[in-house]
Amino acid sequence: MDNNQQIDVSWPPEYKVVDSCRAKHLQLKISPQQGLQVIVPTRCKNPDIDNLLIKSRRWIEKHLPRYQQRAKTNTHLPMSLELRAIAQTWQVNYKQCDIITKTNKFSLLELPGEQLTLYGDVSDHTLCKGKLKQWLKRQANIHFNAWMQNLSQQTNLYYKKISVRGQKTRWGSCNQQQEINLNYKLLFLPPEYVKHTMIHELCHTKYMNHSKRFWQLVAKHDPDWQKYRRCLQADSYVPAWLDT
Repeated sequence: MDNNQQIDVSWPPEYKVVDSCRAKHLQLKISPQQGLQVIVPTRCKNPDIDNLLIKSRRWIEKHLPRYQQRAKTNTHLPMSLELRAIAQTWQVNYKQCDIITKTNKFSLLELPGEQLTLYGDVSDHTLCKGKLKQWLKRQANIHFNAWMQNLSQQTNLYYKKISVRGQKTRWGSCNQQQEINLNYKLLFLPPEYVKHTMIHELCHTKYMNHSKRFWQLVAKHDPDWQKYRRCLQADSYVPAWLDT
């Protein structure tokens, strides 16, 4: 979107109300997939949404058009995958293959020079995206496992297992069994944000809450945690096609 383009947001803007048991206060969130959302804590009985929108009008008018534009332009098949977390940019090529059998309907080849080529019925966008998501999860498994092992040794915080998933609303989680789940979409984020997420979940192996002691432990291993925590509330780095 051209930075000089005139911003035009109808007022009041359309929004969705999302009830959250994790949220501590009324807040706004924008994403290409969901648009403008008002996050309402479960315990909040009479949220003053109108006042929140008015107070945040400048922020909404600045950011909402950009997300709306991304939602329109990024739903097609990607021509490249910018994996900021591991400093790689893969070019994606699509080759229509007319010779398709029951056992060989579709294939994805990884070629030198960070090139991916999909062969088969590439007119089937759902199938293409599915193959790319599978490939991304494999990359996340490879890189995140090694990364987490190093951080675990550096922080003396240990976990039992790591899994890579495609959660809709979380970058990561940790359960009572010290099993950590990470979102493969973290591949698209800058490395410092991924490191923050990993440290956050490692700290949950010691404190299964967000108490003062938990945040003190996070701050010990990640002095800039507050900056990265705010940035992780948005998913502007993740291409919209992943949720289509």
